[in-house]
Amino acid sequence: MKETRLYLLMLLPAVVALLMVVVLPLTALGYISLLNWDLRRPGITFAGSGNYIRMLSDPDLLNSLRVTAWFVVGAISLQVALALVLAEILVALRRTQTLIRTLILLPMVIPPLVAGIIWRILLEPRAGLVNHFLDFVGLRHAWLADPNTALGAVVLTDVWQWTPLILLLLLARYAVIPTSIYDAAAVDGATGWTRFYFITLPLVRPVLMAAVVLRMIDAIREFAKIFIMTGGGPGVSTETLNMYVYRVAFTYGNLGYAAALGVFLFAIVLSLTLALTSVQKRFEVL
Repeated sequence: MKETRLYLLMLLPAVVALLMVVVLPLTALGYISLLNWDLRRPGITFAGSGNYIRMLSDPDLLNSLRVTAWFVVGAISLQVALALVLAEILVALRRTQTLIRTLILLPMVIPPLVAGIIWRILLEPRAGLVNHFLDFVGLRHAWLADPNTALGAVVLTDVWQWTPLILLLLLARYAVIPTSIYDAAAVDGATGWTRFYFITLPLVRPVLMAAVVLRMIDAIREFAKIFIMTGGGPGVSTETLNMYVYRVAFTYGNLGYAAALGVFLFAIVLSLTLALTSVQKRFEVL
């Protein structure tokens, strides 16, 4: 009995923190989403499901979902592919692996806001370092001011910053793969590509799935980098769902509808996380 009380007392700070940080804010968000709360108009009235019904015919919401999908899929796909290539290279370069790994991992420790500032300066049309080098081949371009290239520039910035995270997880997995497996494959005449596809990839797949889940959650809620680089523009070409929630809340002042969008964003993240976690567990079983 005393041990049970002790365990409950030890759990109490975590439970209180969970209530304060997660449960209460989500409850408040859900309540506000049921209100007609517009800072441009006096008074607050009960809207019920009105804000959620409004989402069904909101063209800006559909655009933000499309932009979010392109951003998340594009960034994570490139990060996984690049991390796999870099992992193979670093494993091959055993002597210089530590130095190269340190240099590659540096972008990961930079705050997203600072990363956005760095790449906004680098991509500046007139004095940016990227355009300085591209000018030699006649490819100078206002990357962040063009609706056709702004989202790609933001995606590449995210790839630059977060590929090291997936690489770090892969290298940790590579370190525990027995070399005897590769030795046996070499005796059987397996080539480099065959060893990678039939041995390495299946063994690192659970780690990749975990990395995809982590990066998906982070990419969907990405705000600082996009805000500082493009502000959601030009137009709405880089306005993700998170950016759209910000615009509705702080530009239009419609807190009720912004809260409903926030609940919708939370539901998307939760659903995708549960789905990918289920797939990850299946791979672990296999």
